[in-house]
Amino acid sequence: MQAIGASRGICTIWKKGISELIQKKTNQHWIITDLKKISTRERYRVINIYAPNHYKDKEQCWASLKEILQENQAGKVILGGDLNMVRSIEEKFGGNYQMDPSRNSLEEIME
Repeated sequence: MQAIGASRGICTIWKKGISELIQKKTNQHWIITDLKKISTRERYRVINIYAPNHYKDKEQCWASLKEILQENQAGKVILGGDLNMVRSIEEKFGGNYQMDPSRNSLEEIME
């Protein structure tokens, strides 16, 4: 994915010979990679996210991600990347903790 502004971008890497690429989709916030494990033919989807900082942009990001997950044909899903969010006080070190208004949307996706 092409980096925008000061961000360094994101990438998804898999080992050739272990998994094969079925398809990939990208936008400004994620890379979705559908893979198939060669030995078992099991399909899985890797969603690598670089979420926006502003909560209104995050809400839009989570809504479109939710749509993509609902149409998932790959089976298992691995979700990772930079969510730009502190999900709980236990994850926060230093500074003040403020709950992100879009946290509930992300929690729904993760469930």
